[in-house]
Amino acid sequence: MGFALGYINSPFQIQEITINDVFFLIKEQNRSYQISTPTAQEILKHSGSHPRLITQCFDFIDDEGVFHHDTYIETQKMSPFVWQLFTPFI
Repeated sequence: MGFALGYINSPFQIQEITINDVFFLIKEQNRSYQISTPTAQEILKHSGSHPRLITQCFDFIDDEGVFHHDTYIETQKMSPFVWQLFTPFI
């Protein structure tokens, strides 16, 4: 489990997203493909385990369950959502 700061600077625990969560999200979104455990690990790595980015990764998986991470990375470079994630740190 990870930690995050609460509104009153008191830490609260948040759950880490796991490979099982990736498999759950695929089923929940009724995706027509199946992925392997290494592919789920790759999705976690490239998404930074961010739930919305994980689901965006699903758009870059072909019918054989192959994740095209190069295309995903290029697309995310121009994504307004990704830029919003980092704007507070600039």
